[in-house]
Amino acid sequence: MELEAKFQVSDSEPIKQSIQRGGFEATVQKQQIDHYYIVGETDEVGFRHYFRLREDKLTEASSLDYHQVRSEFETEETEVSIENGEEGREILRRLGYNIECVVDKQRAVYERGDVVITIDQIDSLGTFVEIEMEGTLTAEKEQRFDSIIKRFDLNRGHRVKNKGYPELIIENQN
Repeated sequence: MELEAKFQVSDSEPIKQSIQRGGFEATVQKQQIDHYYIVGETDEVGFRHYFRLREDKLTEASSLDYHQVRSEFETEETEVSIENGEEGREILRRLGYNIECVVDKQRAVYERGDVVITIDQIDSLGTFVEIEMEGTLTAEKEQRFDSIIKRFDLNRGHRVKNKGYPELIIENQN
């Protein structure tokens, strides 16, 4: 299970500097094009299930992923590498799935221990900071999230809850 807190920010430079001063190592830069396919209806608590076909233009890697948002912090993810993103999209189209939206992002990844922080620049949406950990949500993990949020002076009012990039883009289009 992936645990995540996402924040929209207006300027990522001060956060990048804080991340590096905090002992996080810049590990990779990515240019990801994500094609989202909504699977079924929104569930009873307001969460969607979706397929994502991701293509990284820098590494030329592709994956087909299934995501189910479970709570404010939790997302269950199943991901598999595929050889050809274009053929993957064609298979999904033939199965009757239509692309709901496309997320084009530049991603910088920073890591320290079991914490991953990403800074995403997303066409049509802006800049976001994600704090990620693996595991189940416990009081200790919530405290760790709170500590990191405070350390990097992230504005809790700008936290994006219960929505991923596809929901934000679809809302932005309407």
